[in-house]
Amino acid sequence: MHALCEMGRLLECSNQVTPSERCYNEVLSTPGLTPSVRLMCYQGLAFVYNKRKERNKGAEFCKEALKLVPKVGPPKAVHMHLLVMLGDAMEGQGEWASARQSDEHAMAMWDAIGTGHKSASSVISAWRREGIQLMRDGKPTLAVIGSMRHAPEFYKNSLQERGISFMRLDQLLVAMDTIKLWAEACFLAADNEDDLWYWYV
Repeated sequence: MHALCEMGRLLECSNQVTPSERCYNEVLSTPGLTPSVRLMCYQGLAFVYNKRKERNKGAEFCKEALKLVPKVGPPKAVHMHLLVMLGDAMEGQGEWASARQSDEHAMAMWDAIGTGHKSASSVISAWRREGIQLMRDGKPTLAVIGSMRHAPEFYKNSLQERGISFMRLDQLLVAMDTIKLWAEACFLAADNEDDLWYWYV
């Protein structure tokens, strides 16, 4: 069953979502699954449905996976990724407050464990939403010096370490959206803050 889950994950990474979905559903039809395998399948299906923009189903599978986290005790990066995927699903349904609540939980975990690149890849989408919220609140300087400031470094390091990998393309595209938003915040903040460049250091 683990092998079939891994096949689903490889298909998922190459954006072959329909065969990936079949793998996960085949595993879930097997009796006596361990919580860890079930969590892996729910996480995979959450990705599949988010990718298809079927946000209700994406949110449903994220929530089911999160229920299993206390039983499985996966690495914090997995937990953060699920929370951010839930945020993506809620954002896609227009439920902004719920998306931000999920993001805040994920970013608190990220802050607690440090700024490793793997952790950053789990929360990049949450950084973008944080920036959007701060811009909406008329606080571009806080957007510049907030979590979004990590996006350019994450993007640069990802390209330097691995080049352009199809397995990380979604993360890099989200990083680009975050960098664009960060640049817009810089432009707006520069009009209001004489000492803005101090915060870049």
